[in-house]
Amino acid sequence: MKLHRNINRVGSGFGLRDAGLRRPAILATLFVLAAYGLLLPSAGGAARDGFRSGEKLTYTISYDQYRNAGYAEIQVVSSGKIGGRDAVELRSKFKTFEFVAAAYYLIDESRTVFVAPDTGLPLYVKSTKNSGVFPEETISNFLDQPSTSYDLLSLIYRVRQSGGAGNFPILENGKGFTVTAVPGVVEKVKTDAGEFETTVSGLQSEFFTQAGVSDVRINFSNDPDRLPVLIRFRAGRGEFRISLAGLERAAEPVASPTPSPTKPPAATPSPTPKATPKPYIDDQPLGSEIPFSLGETLEFKIASGGQAVGTIEFQAKERRQLPLNGIKRDGLLLTATVTGSENGSNLFRTGDVFKSWVDPQDLQPLQSEVKFNGQLGSLNQIVRFDQDRGTATLEGNQQVQIPVNTHSLLSLFYAARSFNLRPSKDATNPVNDTRVAVLFGNQFYVFMLRPSNAQIITLRGEKVPAQLVTVFTGNPQLDALNIRFWLSNDQRRTPLRFAVGAYQADLSRESSARSN
Repeated sequence: MKLHRNINRVGSGFGLRDAGLRRPAILATLFVLAAYGLLLPSAGGAARDGFRSGEKLTYTISYDQYRNAGYAEIQVVSSGKIGGRDAVELRSKFKTFEFVAAAYYLIDESRTVFVAPDTGLPLYVKSTKNSGVFPEETISNFLDQPSTSYDLLSLIYRVRQSGGAGNFPILENGKGFTVTAVPGVVEKVKTDAGEFETTVSGLQSEFFTQAGVSDVRINFSNDPDRLPVLIRFRAGRGEFRISLAGLERAAEPVASPTPSPTKPPAATPSPTPKATPKPYIDDQPLGSEIPFSLGETLEFKIASGGQAVGTIEFQAKERRQLPLNGIKRDGLLLTATVTGSENGSNLFRTGDVFKSWVDPQDLQPLQSEVKFNGQLGSLNQIVRFDQDRGTATLEGNQQVQIPVNTHSLLSLFYAARSFNLRPSKDATNPVNDTRVAVLFGNQFYVFMLRPSNAQIITLRGEKVPAQLVTVFTGNPQLDALNIRFWLSNDQRRTPLRFAVGAYQADLSRESSARSN
């Protein structure tokens, strides 16, 4: 038995390569990713935070010309406690038959996962592969150190909560990846379980690419159950189709009146001393996975048509507790402040500022504020992000539904430095594009970051290597501005230049640590 305690935090767009994934793992987890979509509330049965005990889905598997290539099943077994924590027990089984091995690969895997009902994050995962001579069992225990990333079983719950769109961090086989979900067309699907009106969600991830899997699609029914009716993906020389064959639900328990027992006198418990909570310390250093330090200051000179326009200073300013929704949250304040305006520019004025409080671990925004006095004043707003519930609250208590892990423009500026932005080897197939949900105005857009190979740029009179990243937003007005940025090739991935429309900002000064 191998025991893995994995405490990596993988933020939006964070990914690692060279995972060494094996085909059985990717195919089994692809099924689980889709099948755990049943975990939203539905009619009948007792639900606990959306997980309905007693539900069981069964699937038939076909591969290329093999109509009956295997089977799969998944169920919500029970709810209770594990290690003193509230938990829901989930189980799955994925098996292909022997003759499929000749065409692709033999798969025989079962998995048991205990998840926290409030967050959906895994507490304990046991995976058993039976395709070898001896069973191979892997255990990941997050009871002592809570997981901060989803596994593929819990991911779909968050995907569906977000409306089937967004960027989601996952942790599989000890490696971090990002899965992007994008809803698409409406399709009618007929399976052994019936006929369904469905919406197709496409899934993209380097996790799939490394395993030779492509064109991953899941058809979710358009009824309140949102059942994963059909899962399709290409692997090897053919296509896998996993079709819903049956659905079982536990009967609704009928309550029967019972006499109230007479309670014996309760003994008075001895008082138990309570542990003194550890005091919060302001301005703690950032974790090693963050490529910049607290207090880092980056100053950019902005020009248009060769004429100086102004200066803007970006700073990882401070780390404090932030009162948010009645809870004190650990927050990192990021700022972008206009420190100079030249040649009568009306675009912005000295003192204009964009602030964003973010989670210091994964840089997801908690609250953002824009205060501009020039032509950009139309962008002014204050936003509070609730990443767990998938909402953003604007001024006037206007609520907007957003995908989990949605960024602000400023948090994206910093988080992109940690993204896995390795360019695709095939220019005609940019599989390494990174997609990130970003709130702009009063709605979110899925930004696509397309990395290029390293190039040499001239900065402050010197030739320096940099990587160009082009941003596509899906907003015609923004895309007309041809947004681009250049990152240094070292571990800090410092922004060296960014360009928006006719304006270009070049790094003119930097300091990497807080000055006392």
